[in-house]
Amino acid sequence: MAERVEGFGGDPSKIPPSPIGFFPTPPEPPIAVSYTGKVKGLYYDRFGDFEGFILETLHGKEVKIRTREQPVERLAERAWRERILLTAHVAANRLVSLTLIGPPRE
Repeated sequence: MAERVEGFGGDPSKIPPSPIGFFPTPPEPPIAVSYTGKVKGLYYDRFGDFEGFILETLHGKEVKIRTREQPVERLAERAWRERILLTAHVAANRLVSLTLIGPPRE
């Protein structure tokens, strides 16, 4: 095997052994998706713990944004109450960030 690696111009001493015979390729990083709209509702589990919010996009699609973070619950509740336009950035079914777009109503 070392001769084959050398034949391809590689250095076999720089290749560590593998118990499975190959090195699996690392997974692709999750692609972030952004949804812009207004919070339509908050949802909770059967114990009353915050699980996320429902965002109605500018195109009329409803998207469930999953997160259990307490600061996000407060922010989503305020955005729902005050009808603030926001963008939710999601990767691998998890909320990455929120961007508030419009000011709250006075």
